[in-house]
Amino acid sequence: MCHGEMDPTKAGSTEDLSLGDGCGFRADYDKRPLKNTSRNIFQSRIVAGSEALPGEWPWTVSIQERWKHYCGGSILNAWWILSAAHCFIDSSSYSVKVEVGVTYFQQKKELKRVKTIFSHPLYDPNKLDYDIALLLLIEPIQFNVLKRPICLPAAGELEYDDWHTCYVVGWGTVDYNNYRVERKLRKALVLLIKFKTCQDWYEQLSWNMLCAGHEEGGPSSCQGDSGGPLVCKYVKDGLWYEVGIVSWGPVACGEKESPGVYTLVSRFVNWTIETTAAAGKPYVPDEQRLSKEEGDEEEEEEEPPSTTLSTVPNVPVVPVVPDVPDVPAVCDVPVDPDVPAVRDVPVVSGVPAVPDVPVVPVSLMFLLSLMILLFLLSLLSLLSVMSQLSNPSPPNCKLSK
Repeated sequence: MCHGEMDPTKAGSTEDLSLGDGCGFRADYDKRPLKNTSRNIFQSRIVAGSEALPGEWPWTVSIQERWKHYCGGSILNAWWILSAAHCFIDSSSYSVKVEVGVTYFQQKKELKRVKTIFSHPLYDPNKLDYDIALLLLIEPIQFNVLKRPICLPAAGELEYDDWHTCYVVGWGTVDYNNYRVERKLRKALVLLIKFKTCQDWYEQLSWNMLCAGHEEGGPSSCQGDSGGPLVCKYVKDGLWYEVGIVSWGPVACGEKESPGVYTLVSRFVNWTIETTAAAGKPYVPDEQRLSKEEGDEEEEEEEPPSTTLSTVPNVPVVPVVPDVPDVPAVCDVPVDPDVPAVRDVPVVSGVPAVPDVPVVPVSLMFLLSLMILLFLLSLLSLLSVMSQLSNPSPPNCKLSK
């Protein structure tokens, strides 16, 4: 899978660097100095964020209608885009397009048409609960360094201590007083906020939601980034996972006790798997996750060599064909030199071919039979003679007249 590294000097190149299709992998831009850092970066729906570099967030996509960006999304695999349900209340799959591999909006676009939009059936537009949607594309995405899938966390509750270095990414307004969409993709480093803490600020918070930002104010998501990804690094494999989908927040983005609210993705992994499978293009998390394949390779190296008989537990393994020298089928048995012995009989391994019974020559058997027959004939003749002697017949005399 994707084990290669991308040369930072080639950022933005669409050359396939044999990174494979594994999710959550990207070139490491974190230590590269940003360009134009002297300009005012209090911008974008990513309030107080900074500009992203080409290929830095390759799973992020722009969802557009009438050639204009209005929501964000992320690549799950070659066929599926993950976004927020509230982005598609008044939209049809015919009018929605997805731009992939984009960092800066320009005339040259790679747009993907949408076949079907699957919003969660329990989505509540009043409470913004179950705010998640899946977009099935008409044609698959061809991956390269600018277009890659994101990993999804395991289904269930989110363990906050397992995640670090979280970013929200998107094209948004410069600040909450300016709703103009930025042309350049932006990123903002945020912190995950515990549910109980955030519930004190937002009473309508549900267990399907996640808060991220800064308690004292700072970089956050704002109008225009709805549906975009909140991604974090997983401590166990170092890959990027989408833990949240930008859903809603206060008008005053980035202020004290006003974090952004996200759909908690881990609560909807099973729904994602079931929905994609029912549509005929299944999303399989383990096939996407690069770290699992790497772990499997390490386990295979540690395991001893297996054989065809290794299915029986705790039994010594016996080779299929034993390395035993050939043994004649019949040995050490005296035979008549005039009669050929039975030889060259195939032997099945582990089973004797011929039991240890002496071999009787055919000529000897014939001789014995002949002797017995002659003895019987002699005996019969003797008995006949004795019978005649014991019963003599009267003399044959002729009477004269």
